[in-house]
Amino acid sequence: MSSKPPRNHHYVPQVYLRNFAIDEKLYAFNTEIIKMFPTTPRNIASGRDLYRLEGHEPNLAEEMFRKIETAITPILNQIISINKLPPQDSDDFVSLLYFMAILEARHPNQLKKIENFMKTVYERSAEMLARYIPAEGRTLSGGEFITPQEARDAIEALNAVRIKLHIPKDHSLVASLKTADTITETLMNRKWTLAIADECGFVTSSKPVLLLWDDLSMHQRHPVGFGLKSTTVYFPISPKLMMIGKFEDVKEECLLDKNMVSAINALHLIYSPQYLISQNDQSFITIAPEQILFRNLEEAFRKLKDSSAENNELNKNSKILIVGTSGSGKSTLARTLSEKIGVPDIELDNLFWKENWTQSEPEEFRQKIMNAISKSSGFVIHGNYNKVRDLTWGHSNIVI
Repeated sequence: MSSKPPRNHHYVPQVYLRNFAIDEKLYAFNTEIIKMFPTTPRNIASGRDLYRLEGHEPNLAEEMFRKIETAITPILNQIISINKLPPQDSDDFVSLLYFMAILEARHPNQLKKIENFMKTVYERSAEMLARYIPAEGRTLSGGEFITPQEARDAIEALNAVRIKLHIPKDHSLVASLKTADTITETLMNRKWTLAIADECGFVTSSKPVLLLWDDLSMHQRHPVGFGLKSTTVYFPISPKLMMIGKFEDVKEECLLDKNMVSAINALHLIYSPQYLISQNDQSFITIAPEQILFRNLEEAFRKLKDSSAENNELNKNSKILIVGTSGSGKSTLARTLSEKIGVPDIELDNLFWKENWTQSEPEEFRQKIMNAISKSSGFVIHGNYNKVRDLTWGHSNIVI
């Protein structure tokens, strides 16, 4: 009797995560609740039926990913064994870049972005269709007959969120995976170096391929893209090895000291979603801009808070970020600090949600945050929104 296919789908493959594990054990740091915990490759960066399709072959996508992972495993093992990348004109190197592109394209955040885009297109198309239905009505392509009033009622229900559009996972996944070829081409145009950690180890994350502007302040003004100049791609292969891709010439290999490794790890801390993943609980992290070196992530958060409070007495120039789980008292503490030091209390939920519980569009949300924090030399901002962490963390000098 054949076994049922697994329903727990990993968006970061287990074969990759095992490079950061010792005896199937690794450590994850949840950036939302600020807590480190031991786990296994099997129990992290996954979700039920993430890639289960709605057609006749529901496991087709997951099977495709499994074949890609099987093919990339010996390539990763060889790199780790000899501390050297394959020749950049080889099939193995192209396979490695395609694996990185697939990691990006299959990530739940990317799939959600594609789904939201499709919903917006369908909603705007429906609105346009409703405007041009003649008074006598119209027969749609599917054979249904609709009157102008029925069309207006449907649009009103959509806008009031009484009706929700359903985008089949097949559609959003196929659309997202089509971007993998384009991403691979842009990655092939970069020059790659293999960075080797001299002392402490690299961390990875629940979104291993990290794409950043070289000037980090650009993230506050422009979206970053794989084909844009003045950007860098970071891809940890193991605690000792990381691929770094740029558009200018680089050395084939470079040795990074503890401070450089720590600085790169900090980028993952700030710009990666939900989880940091490391081989042990003693990862070195440097928190910019204070450049304080810590032995572990929980210490980093505590020390950053204490150091900021010591070096920056609470005053009207304090830029305070409060994070924590729902119901942990963020709003109460924010209100108290706001009243005590006389700075604005900025609640991210109030900026994100509009009337009738309508969500702000991503760029609209970011602009609201920038407008709010630019009105004063200090503020207290609170809420858990990973997608704007570069703004909230980047503009704060005290984190609680």
